[in-house]
Amino acid sequence: MSKIIIVYHSIGDTDLFLQVPMERFIEQIEFVIKKYKPQKISSFFMKKSNNKGEVLIMFDDAFRKALPAMDYLEKREIPFTVAVVEAFLQSDEYCSINDLKKYRNAEFVFHTRTHRGLEDLTESEIEAEITPSDLLAELKLERDILVYPRGVYDEKVLCAMRKNKYSWGLSCLPFHLRKDYEKKRYEVPRININGYLPSWKFKLFLTTLGNFYLHTAYYKRKLLGENYLDK
Repeated sequence: MSKIIIVYHSIGDTDLFLQVPMERFIEQIEFVIKKYKPQKISSFFMKKSNNKGEVLIMFDDAFRKALPAMDYLEKREIPFTVAVVEAFLQSDEYCSINDLKKYRNAEFVFHTRTHRGLEDLTESEIEAEITPSDLLAELKLERDILVYPRGVYDEKVLCAMRKNKYSWGLSCLPFHLRKDYEKKRYEVPRININGYLPSWKFKLFLTTLGNFYLHTAYYKRKLLGENYLDK
């Protein structure tokens, strides 16, 4: 079976592009854990001998409104990963370091200093953006993994990733991981989940047929010049 990364941002029903209602989040997680084994990101990329599918559950940006979902996973002892933006941690809209470090089942990865689009920056600016400061020391980041803002990267970004010895770069390409995913270490796909996604389509996305559907939809939108992240 596949390796899949699913990504949430926030919880609620006022902005369904970024939010998933809590009751739907619970329904989705309960379905996921019946089909896949949730993993910590520190072990997710390791090759394993068993054939059971693996899922990585992520939250990008560490929105404060996502805390009920994190609390739910913590209570169920389901591992999850939070991609943190350093500048956001000091804003009321986002979780603080104290909010996050209480979770025993959470791991943390870097999502850049300020969430600026890396493709628009100079090489020195990219270097600064992808290098965490000591402010994040308490979270004990998995230091060899970076999540690109908006999932976007270019050759300058990939060069900086290699220079800074990152092992994995996480994008927003909406697919399952390939069997030879190590060959695309800086283009790891993740499936974004939002409140517009109906239950039947969420369940479809976790299947082999769903992976084919995701590829077809992605290339169709790319051909039409559309944003593949739009609802």
